[in-house]
Amino acid sequence: MKIESVMQIPQNAIKELIIRFKMVFMVLLAAAIFTPDTAFSYEKIYCYNLQPPEIIMRDVRRIAILDFALQDSYYTWQLNRNRGQIASDRLVNLLLSDNVGIRDVKKKGFGIGTIAGRTYQKWATTKIFSIIERSQLEQIIKEQDLGMNNLIDASKAAELGKLMGVDAIITGTIRFDKNENYISKKRKKKKINGVKKVTSVTASLRIISTETGEILGSKEVFSEASDEHYYDDRGTIASTESLLEICLTESMEKLVNYFCPIFVYFQGNLDKLSDKKFRKQGDSAAKMAEGGNLDGAYSIYQAVYQEDPYDPKLLFNLGLLNETVGNYSEAKEFYQNALSLKSKAKKYRKANERMQNIEGLLEDFRDIGLPVEPHEWNTTQDALQQESTQKVVVKGKNSQRHEIKELADNNSTVVAKVPGGVEFTVLDRDGDWFKIQLLGGKEGFIHNSQISDIK
Repeated sequence: MKIESVMQIPQNAIKELIIRFKMVFMVLLAAAIFTPDTAFSYEKIYCYNLQPPEIIMRDVRRIAILDFALQDSYYTWQLNRNRGQIASDRLVNLLLSDNVGIRDVKKKGFGIGTIAGRTYQKWATTKIFSIIERSQLEQIIKEQDLGMNNLIDASKAAELGKLMGVDAIITGTIRFDKNENYISKKRKKKKINGVKKVTSVTASLRIISTETGEILGSKEVFSEASDEHYYDDRGTIASTESLLEICLTESMEKLVNYFCPIFVYFQGNLDKLSDKKFRKQGDSAAKMAEGGNLDGAYSIYQAVYQEDPYDPKLLFNLGLLNETVGNYSEAKEFYQNALSLKSKAKKYRKANERMQNIEGLLEDFRDIGLPVEPHEWNTTQDALQQESTQKVVVKGKNSQRHEIKELADNNSTVVAKVPGGVEFTVLDRDGDWFKIQLLGGKEGFIHNSQISDIK
């Protein structure tokens, strides 16, 4: 008997095995996704933490910003001449904002909808400079018989800065470019033609000390935006103006981050507690943390810590909560203890790496006039009850209406339509749905994607 004949399997049997394998694989995948113990479904903290700028200017608090000078390019000369002023005004507006970088967060992976961007660091702000008003700046420039752009040398800029009573003066240049090309692709063996539009902005700045005339720092950034459209498709291609706006906004944010702190996105993935005895408490704390009640979550975790101080997952969660509010020293200690108990955990190593330069981080914040204020945890019973008195604000304007469902389901009956901008008390939470108190004694569910703020 030949070995080959023994190993032969009928083709229909092979097909049946493949089908069964696919079914088993799909069941296992579904279990991995929807089992609460997995990272896919367990609670997370979505927030923004303050990041120091690239350069630290210890003695600079009051600044003046000249209009950006337009650099030559074929497209630049087709633009309105006030583009340099628009760029400097955009920079000023960012510097006067206290939350640069914070945006609504779109859930990744299997999450649905968006979450209102927020920070839990109460001391944190991106507004660290005072800026001379444009009217005053224009008057001094006029008296000195100069233009409002940066075509002056460092010594002259320093002299102007002294007249303005500022610590530093910022000059800049900006260049706009665009390009359009014909493109094609095959669709169902047919060649489809289209067009691709690309716009870009190259911007630079110099920061000049008014005391010494020294250039404290300089930075050049590049931003690009594009869109394409095939002639057989519906819709239209984005306008050059809209693409240019994207580039300008991105460029100015990059320049601001060079010398000013900015908020950066931070997602903390909480761990399910190891001991089943404390799982229910841990799950409750995790839900509170994702909903924004960090004090309530910390109260529960602390109570568990008194009974089980050697669970690395609990220690990690306590470290994560402290890092989120800016208690970096406390976070560092909890992270180190978690890693000592579970040295091979990649997530714990990364957390400790974030804390390695903690003293330098704190010093940077102090040097720019932002001493980190420790968060005092509210571990009273009131904090534990905060979840039931949580507030949410509905997205949009008052003229808009959002559907409130009877159940936490998009297909559920609509019980009310509420206007945007209105605040409601949270009664309960079911995943991405908030159960809220309506007028007239009614109750209903609103999806997280329709919420602009959680209080």
